[in-house]
Amino acid sequence: MNLGKLWGRRKSVIVAWFTSYIVVVFFPILMSVVMYREANINLKSEINRANDALLKQARGTIDSQIERMLRMNTEITWNLNVQDLFYSNKTDNEAMYTAYRVAKEFSITRTSYTSVGDFYVTWDKEQNVIIPGTIQDFHVAFDSLHNTGAMTYEEWEEKVVRAESKRFMVLPRSSADSSYESLALVTHLPGRIVGSPPGTVVIMSDVSWFQKAIESILGFSGGQMFILDETNSVLISNPGGAPSEYILNILNQLGQTGSSRQSSTVTAADKSEIF
Repeated sequence: MNLGKLWGRRKSVIVAWFTSYIVVVFFPILMSVVMYREANINLKSEINRANDALLKQARGTIDSQIERMLRMNTEITWNLNVQDLFYSNKTDNEAMYTAYRVAKEFSITRTSYTSVGDFYVTWDKEQNVIIPGTIQDFHVAFDSLHNTGAMTYEEWEEKVVRAESKRFMVLPRSSADSSYESLALVTHLPGRIVGSPPGTVVIMSDVSWFQKAIESILGFSGGQMFILDETNSVLISNPGGAPSEYILNILNQLGQTGSSRQSSTVTAADKSEIF
């Protein structure tokens, strides 16, 4: 009987000791796990907040450039001499004189928008292109502006001269010493009640400007930014920023919504989040 009581007391001591051991050993581990999870959540929150700030900064930079292009387009479209040239009944000599005045004014306009790049207006009736400082016929203008081998003259006519009104597109750009790509805003001049639009305004901004602007802000964070057209197709992305399968799926979903935006930006902090 005494042996039974002794064993019962020893058993109680063993249970109490084992319980205390479990508490002493595993409680700090449990607390460490909880603290790690809290720290991880806080760290992810801070990273997402920092990424969000960077992405908004990059988007603001891109949107500012797009706004400058749109503002430039408005100034050119409603320029008094442009209106006089395209919407007045002038003789051929008077029209040519006005066209040269427009080309001269365009040289001044270009100095006001140095960050935008080049631009021109097609004069469809005369098959001419008005460029800052000069006038060229369609073929000469195409050779000097776009003939890099990436697009034919016929494709230029189809995409630019006969394009749907107000579209953003990427066009090849040629110069005396190099060739590159430009993001172009292409808009028709308002047409008369009867007849096709008399010309097209084309404003171009170097694609590398957008890529450098994005890279300078997002380069160290691994973020991605895509500039989309009105069909949600990718026009520009940062260097090495090819859309992942996840992002492509989201872009496809956007495309199925029938968005009517002229141009927009999509940014992604990583492969699992899109803003």
